[in-house]
Order: sequence, then structure tokens, then C-alpha cells
Amino acid sequence: MPRRLLPLAAAVALAACGGGAITNDPTPTPSGQKNLAPLATGASWRYRVTDPLRDAPFEKTVQVVGPQQVPGSTASAILVVDTEPTQEERGWLVEKDGFVLRAREEDRKAGLLVRTTTWSPAAPKTLSASAPVGSVYEATVLEHEEHADGTFTEKNQTYRFTVIAKDVQVTVPAGTFTCLQVARVRLDKIGSDRTYWLAPDVGKVREEGERTEELVAYTPAP
Repeated sequence: MPRRLLPLAAAVALAACGGGAITNDPTPTPSGQKNLAPLATGASWRYRVTDPLRDAPFEKTVQVVGPQQVPGSTASAILVVDTEPTQEERGWLVEKDGFVLRAREEDRKAGLLVRTTTWSPAAPKTLSASAPVGSVYEATVLEHEEHADGTFTEKNQTYRFTVIAKDVQVTVPAGTFTCLQVARVRLDKIGSDRTYWLAPDVGKVREEGERTEELVAYTPAP
């Protein structure tokens, strides 16, 4: 039977029935534990993206800008900028209890803001700490999406993360990495399943789902 991790809505904590949590420490990944999503200021990743809707692969870059105040809030989060040839995404992320959580995202095209998305509580994005194979985490959040014309939509989203395997060898353009394999399912949305391969102290090296992303280069924080 899989080990189930149950969310605590206020803190989005992860507690495992019959075992310890991913981490009981409310701070980011404890010292000495390998981080599956290192969000130190100045770190950057470059990915090759293969999209079935595009004629040829393209590259995207991900850059950690660092802690900033979340727009429209008094809270602080880590700003990460994701740049593709036709668009840019700015995400304000928080690492807590073994997960990276999305507090706010802004999508821009040609430099213009086209969409702002927030979640209540913050939505899980990926694991930042390892967990036993078979661990399952579910969370339901309310998404608020506002468009440039002033219109907005709200809907509930339910995420399920399952740890599929560990110590998986994955080869990508950046090299060969030993990874934790994690499946993410949106229970409210058909066709949005994704699988991630996460390497300690590097982060995501491969993603499969709506499109495929492969790590080309990783530059750790200076």
C-alpha cells in the first residue's frame, strides 16, 4: 500500500502516515540534506524543449533572481524568471516542508503582462526534498487567474504527486544524473499529467508530459 502524505492546509505541511514527514522543519531543506530544487540567488538552468505543437525544439532558460516582495502582498518569496522565445513567466516561489510552492505567476508576451495567477493556499510545484518510493501527496487549491483585459476566472485545482522511483539514471544533454522520479497528476484536468526526474542539488533534469524538457546546462549560485 502506498505511503500517503496528507496536506495541512495552513502550512501545506507533509506528514506521512506510519512514518516521518518529508521534513518536519518549517524552514527550507535542512542543512546536510540534498535539495531537489536549489533556489539560491543566481542559479540558472537551460533546457531543450520538444513540443508536439512546434516544428522544432527550442531552448528556455530559468534564472533565480532572489527574494522579493510578492506584488500585491506583504509576503516575501523567491522570484524565478522562465524565458522562452515567445514568452516570459515570472514566478514567486516558496520552499516549505519539502515542497516548492507557487504564490504568484505573471505571464508576459513581447514584454506585456497578459496574465496573472495566484493560488490560495500556494500551489505545489515540485518536491525540494526526497521522500520514500510510494509516497503520495495531494492538495486542493483555489486558482485565481486575471487577464490583461481585466477579466478573471477562479477554479479549484487538485494536485497529486507520487514518488515513483529513486536512484534512476537519466542521461540528458547536460550529462548523466541519479534522480528521484516523481509523477504529477491534476485530478481536475485531463491530459495534464507530468513526470519529473529530479537530481539532488541540481533540480529538474527531465520532464515528460505535455512536452519534453531536457537539461542542457546548470549553473549553480555563485
